Amino acid sequence: MQETSKLKAWLNDPKAKDSRKQVKLRVQKTGGKWLFAIFRAVFLICMAYVILYPILILMSRAFRPAEDMFNPNIIWLPITYTLENFRIVMNRMEFWDAMWSTLRIVTISSLLMVASCAVTGYGLARYRLRMQKIYMLLVVLSVIVPFMVILVPYMDVMRNVNFLGLGNTLGYLYSGVPRGLTLFDSEWVYYVPAMLGVGLRSGLFILLYYQFFRSMPKELESAARIDGCGEMTTFLRVMLPNAGAPMLVTAILSFVWYWSDFYLGQFMFSGNMAMMSNRLSIIRQTIYTTNPMGERATAEGGSVLAFAAALLFIIPPLLLYIVAQRFFMRSVERSGIVG
Repeated sequence: MQETSKLKAWLNDPKAKDSRKQVKLRVQKTGGKWLFAIFRAVFLICMAYVILYPILILMSRAFRPAEDMFNPNIIWLPITYTLENFRIVMNRMEFWDAMWSTLRIVTISSLLMVASCAVTGYGLARYRLRMQKIYMLLVVLSVIVPFMVILVPYMDVMRNVNFLGLGNTLGYLYSGVPRGLTLFDSEWVYYVPAMLGVGLRSGLFILLYYQFFRSMPKELESAARIDGCGEMTTFLRVMLPNAGAPMLVTAILSFVWYWSDFYLGQFMFSGNMAMMSNRLSIIRQTIYTTNPMGERATAEGGSVLAFAAALLFIIPPLLLYIVAQRFFMRSVERSGIVG
């Protein structure tokens, strides 16, 4: 009875109302935080599962023998592991030749993209141009318009490079025939667009540089000009060293996108070159053509070899991301990429 009376007195005490409200608010905030934490954990787990599920399936089936491909008793872990799939695929794909060729082309193209997009973004951000709005509209359209829309004229340009008659002159000097140069089945089909700032998804990188250079204070350029620096010196020695974040983002994304572009780039314009994407796209056709009745030429064997080839294909960009992941995330935060 005494405890009950004390409880009633505490509930009726007006001075205790504020403390009761504070306790209630704390309980509500704590419960809200726990609910948000649980929702966030469930959401991230589901997203990680959706993203990692194809890779887990790839790894699970690339190491299993062909006879276990469609075994209903095997879901994730194979009964026996084998590296024979990778040996066959590397021989059929001429793996080392294709990988080094692809690395050379992709690396040079990415570096050219970094340089050309930096110059273009800096010019649009720091100079007053007469048709600047039109230029920005063209850059935005290069991001919005799908590549398939301009594929036919793009192929015509790459087949017959004849800018103001220069192509005929170079063609005459190169082959003795006054015609435009063709970039098909050559590494220049990557280098020339990247050099001119119209490479793979270059509009996005130009906008990235534009946003970054536009946010930099004008006092840096003014101080450099007072010290006697010209326009190029100011760009190379003052502005560009501060643009490490967008440069790293451009380099990594360009590398990954050039490496993965097997339809619009390698397959359409350089189908006869020793590229990893070309070899990956024709691996199963090569298996069935070269040995249609032999060992591993069944549907099971072709599927297993296709999984092994796909795993070999994603290893270089995966290693690049693992090595540069920390710097890449910092660069994305500093460069202003959102969404």
